[in-house]
Amino acid sequence: MSAEDQRRIALAEQAVAFARGMLEPGRAVILDVETASMPGPICEIAVIDAASGLTLLDTLVNPGVAIDPAAYAVHGIGDSEVTAPGIAAWPTVFGQLCQVVAGRKLLAYNADFDRDMIWADCQRYGIADPWVMDAGNWADVMVPRSHHRYQTWFLKNEGGHRAAGDVAATRQHLLEMTEPAPWPR
Repeated sequence: MSAEDQRRIALAEQAVAFARGMLEPGRAVILDVETASMPGPICEIAVIDAASGLTLLDTLVNPGVAIDPAAYAVHGIGDSEVTAPGIAAWPTVFGQLCQVVAGRKLLAYNADFDRDMIWADCQRYGIADPWVMDAGNWADVMVPRSHHRYQTWFLKNEGGHRAAGDVAATRQHLLEMTEPAPWPR
């Protein structure tokens, strides 16, 4: 077996350990955001408990700007949905987010994107929350999933580009990653 094959197997084994650890009760949440532009203000967020799959937060967000046609083509969220009565702006939703994620690891599929979008919206509204913004409190699922499948490229999430669908798909990937993947032939 080549050194490269040994490295890929080790990364796949690390992915299994990662998934098992993140699925321990009370350990982590999975979140996803959709944005009004590419990238831009958040217009939807969903958070689920990683262990149980229980929905902790699933809401549209009034981004305060029009939905860009390119973003609409991806997620299908329209201006009339995010400006409807009762749709909160980011400061209110961020308060809800902080309550449901407190003390837990924040998982996302392509975590850098979700963390950066949350950080940008917090900056836009002058919100400071060092815990949520701390990169050490976040973990990415895309990279270990790709390693689990012995891939050298990043696999798509395939959650449908709505926040609730994307977090459900991410959890399913974690569940699948708890068992070693067969070595490709």
